[in-house]
Amino acid sequence: MYKPGFLAEILVNSISHGIGFLLSVAGLVLMIWKASTTGTAIAVVSVSVFGASMTLMYLMSTLYHSFQGRKVSRLFQIFDHQSIFLLIAGSYTPICLLGLTSGWAWSLIGVLWGLTILGWTWKALFSDRWITLSSLIYLAMGWLAVLVFDQLWNSMTPSGVFWLILGGIFYSSGLIFFSWTRLPFHHGIWHLFVIGGSFSHFWMVYFYLLPGR
Repeated sequence: MYKPGFLAEILVNSISHGIGFLLSVAGLVLMIWKASTTGTAIAVVSVSVFGASMTLMYLMSTLYHSFQGRKVSRLFQIFDHQSIFLLIAGSYTPICLLGLTSGWAWSLIGVLWGLTILGWTWKALFSDRWITLSSLIYLAMGWLAVLVFDQLWNSMTPSGVFWLILGGIFYSSGLIFFSWTRLPFHHGIWHLFVIGGSFSHFWMVYFYLLPGR
């Protein structure tokens, strides 16, 4: 027997990130198109990684919430949690390869993708344990940009940095609602903040990291 409002919340959770999935597919196509016509091979690769990681995250989240209450949801829950690590590293890939010019770019990418591999393994083994700790790790990984903020400020326009920071604020502040379990539709509200973070970073990459129009 489901608690009152449970099915409505599942519907909101599924639809919200289903919309995020469709927007991610559109964003992936737009970024690849622009990078292939005005950029370099590394631009195409970096935005492909970013767009694919974003699309996969929204797809796994949508499938997990759509099948919640069924046995297969357990598998999609693991994929959902793993894909968050993938999104963080994927979001940083164009930032490092297109926004940084120093050796820090490859060092930061190495650290982030190394943590992502560890995170994938951890979530495969202990997906239901230490949820708060995993949220803090997501948060710490997401804000690693502060280590190279001065270089980003010098290589990007102030507007580009604004959208980078805004995305981080969306993702971070959304965790408040993720943790606010007594609030009705708290998870769906968190999903909207995640979409806001993804859109901000897409906007930054498309208009401020990719050359030309």
